[in-house]
Amino acid sequence: MNGAMCSMAAARGRFRPISLVVVLLASLVLTACGDDDDDDPTPVPAVGQTETMTPPAATALAATPATGSNAVASPGVGGTPDPLPNTVGRLAEGVAGVWPETSYRRVQVSTATGSARPVAGSNPSTTTDEVLYPGRVHRTIVDAGGATSAEFILVEGRLYSRGDLNPSLFAPGIPADVWIELSGPLLTSNSPAANIFSQLQALFAPRYSDLSPEQRAREVVLTAETNVDGQTCFVFQTAETTQTGERLEVAIAVEPTGRLCSVTTTGGGLNTVETFTFDVPVTIAAPETVATPNAGTPVVASPPATSAATPAA
Repeated sequence: MNGAMCSMAAARGRFRPISLVVVLLASLVLTACGDDDDDDPTPVPAVGQTETMTPPAATALAATPATGSNAVASPGVGGTPDPLPNTVGRLAEGVAGVWPETSYRRVQVSTATGSARPVAGSNPSTTTDEVLYPGRVHRTIVDAGGATSAEFILVEGRLYSRGDLNPSLFAPGIPADVWIELSGPLLTSNSPAANIFSQLQALFAPRYSDLSPEQRAREVVLTAETNVDGQTCFVFQTAETTQTGERLEVAIAVEPTGRLCSVTTTGGGLNTVETFTFDVPVTIAAPETVATPNAGTPVVASPPATSAATPAA
């Protein structure tokens, strides 16, 4: 039994999402390969759900030596690639290879860290993105008090907004509960609306599909097995550097097939968790009534966009 698993762990070839569960399980028993009489390989340390992993725990996992049951094998001899995704780029390829183009939901929760007691602003804020291919997104932002502070709808290149941000950023004099269309001068380069537009457009591409060569070359280390919304996922630890030079600890959890479960980023006083659910029922339509940003009288959008529903999973 151990001999067969050792052979699997030593097998070489380019990482493929469908074989991820095989090579991951093989890596978890590498410590048993040297002794066929030992049937109890060192287990991967249990860390609980990714969403609740504290920054100290994440730091400890990142510092774990890449040996024994926590090892991600080094590149193969003679230039032959190792089957495990030991760089961010190879992990990203696996995620992109099984990324569905029907619909998905991304929930991002950000919580302040580094305080021994609750302080103002330490409650989590939540951003929920619902994506319906080929061209519709609905973003909802809920503040720390539980109130919806902003909503954005992108339908075939047309962007709509409502919420507390509208009067202050986009449409002075228009009530926060009235939809407006963000277009024309509001979408000039580097404007708040243009920034939101680019963020929503980017959601159509797989996560980590726009990495630079330097980012793709960063090492990832298989550190644990976890559970995200009832799904068994494997956690890969890596690090990022912000434009100001600050280090961020990143835990990327994927299913055995390679499908993304969650991304946890810790640093800069924040712990941010993105959780992904794919092939979910979503209906996204443009608002039937919108207001002109420079006027206070609502008018009917012309032409109104038609609604769409998620194909059956």
